[in-house]
Amino acid sequence: MTAPSSQTIVLITGTNRGVGRALAETYLARPAHTLVALVRNPNSETSQSILSYSAASGSRAILVPYNAEDTSSASTAISTLATQHPQIAHLDLVIANAGSNTHMGPSLAVDAKTYLTHYTINALAPLLLFSATIPLMQKAFSPKFFALSSATGSLQLMNSSNMRFDRSGKPRGGALPYTSAKCALNHLIMKLDIEYPDIVVGLFTPGPTKTGFTGGRVNWDLVLNAIEVGPVAEGLISQFDDFVKATGEEGNTFVLRDWKGDIIPW
Repeated sequence: MTAPSSQTIVLITGTNRGVGRALAETYLARPAHTLVALVRNPNSETSQSILSYSAASGSRAILVPYNAEDTSSASTAISTLATQHPQIAHLDLVIANAGSNTHMGPSLAVDAKTYLTHYTINALAPLLLFSATIPLMQKAFSPKFFALSSATGSLQLMNSSNMRFDRSGKPRGGALPYTSAKCALNHLIMKLDIEYPDIVVGLFTPGPTKTGFTGGRVNWDLVLNAIEVGPVAEGLISQFDDFVKATGEEGNTFVLRDWKGDIIPW
C-alpha cells in the first residue's frame, strides 16, 4: 500500500455498452480520473467513442484489448497496459463488468460448449481478472475490486414462486448457463474477500436494467421495475465509493447488494 495518489485509476471490463459504458462515462465525468477500459476491439467505432467522451479536468481514457472468453486475456491485457502505459503504476478500483447471456430456454437444450462459454465469461473471467490485477491493486492506497452479478443466480430466490412459474403458471425455462455461472461467481468473489484482507472486495447486481445485454430477447417495457442505465450506474458508483471491507461480524457480513444498497438474498 502506498500513499494516496492525486489520480484515481479505475479499470472496467466490458465498457462498450450497457452498464459498463455508463460506469465508464460517469467516472470520466469526475476530475482526476484515469479510466482503463478493457474492450474486445479498441479500434471499433464504439470503443473509439470512449476516447472522445467529454471528460472532466485531468481525466482521460485508455483502451486495452480484452476478451473475457479467452482465459489468457486478463494477464495479456495487464502486460499490454504495462508496456504501452508504464505510468499506470497502481489500480484504485477494478470492476469486473463483462458478461454474456445468449441462451434463453429449456435447461436440457443447452449444449456443453454453450455452458462452458457462459461459465468462463461470467464466473472464471472475474477470478482471472482479480489474479492479473492484484499486483497493481496492492500498490494503491485503498484498493477495491467489485464484480457485477445477478439476482437470477440466487438459490434462495430461485425457490420463490415467481422464479419457478411464469405468468400462466407453467414451470419457467430460463438461462441456466448464465444464472448458474452467476451463482458460481457469488461463491468465487466471497472466497476472494476472505482470502485477501488487504483488498476491499464486493459483489453487486444492477438489477433489471434497460440495456441491449439480452440481445433483444427481453421486452423491457414488460419487465417490472426495469430501470434506465444512467441512474443504475450512478447508484452503483455511490455504493462503490462508500463500500468498506466485510468483517464477518453481525451487521457487516459479505452480501450481494443492488445499486441502491439493498441486500439481495442468495
